[in-house]
Amino acid sequence: MWELRRVRLYPGGRLVCIQFHGTAFASITDRPQCERYVDGNGYLALPGFIDSHIHDRTSGYPEYDEPDVETVRTIVLAALAGGVTTVVAMPNPRKPTTTIEALERKIALIRDVAITYKLLFGATKDNTGEIAQLGNYLEWVLGVKLYMEPTTGDILVREIVDQRRVMASCAEAGLSVVSHVGNARMLEQNRAQFAEPHLTDHCTIRHPLVELDGTNTALQLARETGCRLHIAHATLPSALALIDNARLAGRLVTAEVCVQHLVRHDGFLQGLAGSLTSAPLHKVNPPLRSAEDMRQLVTDALSGGRADTTATDHAPHSFQKKMRARYDDIPSGMTGLQTYFHIMFNFFAQGIISFERLIELTSRGPARIFGLANKGRIEAGADADLVVVDPEAFVQIREGNTISPCGWTPYHGMECRGAIKAVVARGKLHNSQLTMRTNTLGRGIVE
Repeated sequence: MWELRRVRLYPGGRLVCIQFHGTAFASITDRPQCERYVDGNGYLALPGFIDSHIHDRTSGYPEYDEPDVETVRTIVLAALAGGVTTVVAMPNPRKPTTTIEALERKIALIRDVAITYKLLFGATKDNTGEIAQLGNYLEWVLGVKLYMEPTTGDILVREIVDQRRVMASCAEAGLSVVSHVGNARMLEQNRAQFAEPHLTDHCTIRHPLVELDGTNTALQLARETGCRLHIAHATLPSALALIDNARLAGRLVTAEVCVQHLVRHDGFLQGLAGSLTSAPLHKVNPPLRSAEDMRQLVTDALSGGRADTTATDHAPHSFQKKMRARYDDIPSGMTGLQTYFHIMFNFFAQGIISFERLIELTSRGPARIFGLANKGRIEAGADADLVVVDPEAFVQIREGNTISPCGWTPYHGMECRGAIKAVVARGKLHNSQLTMRTNTLGRGIVE
């Protein structure tokens, strides 16, 4: 056993010691209990962040993987550097996780990593047989991802009849559906208006109506089939209102909002904010919305309580590919895993959300949504995942600190309050600026 001494579990709270045994919290006490300890220096201790929406570009099929962009190893390192102790990987690397064979290969890659690493299985129009077998893999699989519009990877379920079949299969298997909502036909009609679209046309092609129509369809299909529905990366206040109404009607639906849609707007894609050279880094699906929508999303999703969780949709691509000239050749996706903690903690530091709301959005909420019963809280018996943070220190996000092999961040230069001093994942200390010590017991805690 070892302990973390002199930390606070909420701002202004009393100083406590947290004891660790194996991969669990053993106890929380007012006085030291262990000879091996780390002095927390009066800093805050938060539950480890859960990023329930990341893309790792790794499948277990080496000929398809992109180690120059991201790997399981670099995901783990970036997560630990950024206070994230649990990730949920999406099923659309170049070789998608849509078969049991592919799933087993992916599990082999993540089995012994330093953080909690979970997966979503990918739905296709004809793999409901594989979905029925997922009960054998619930240690690793938290649900099924349904792509209702085209995005990175060949994993689209276009027709409503097939979308309904997927949701019905998941309801029968007791699995949640995580949906990237949209209307594929509407999107393709919008794309057909442009012979050679420019980057600035991205928000027109993926118009808000594409997302709103897809949200309505997903909610209706969930009502018809009785499946649990989690809507990924809602970008519009009006989409959150639809989801909220469905919740009030008793439907089993939750909503995720991603950080890029809370701190970036379409001006960054158009080169009117940031810089022209960084504009392609802001091409993402669903797209960045207007500055007005972004500000309202912060109000409604965060302080207004309409989002059940936040996430990053961390989706790296090589810098060279992101800088391509033609619209259709520029892949969509923004990085965000390593910077997730800083951006979300900054919302608390700015007074936009409470400390309790921060924990709800980043750990307790996703733990509840995905059935991670021992996560999202610091108490005896829970999984020993936490972040130690100096709440007064400032951190500037720098591209040169990026761990992902892709080597870039859309948040370069952004200054946030809250510096990570140590991370504990599965009971082990990582990236610590605090020293492990050994001494005799008997001294109480003093301010």
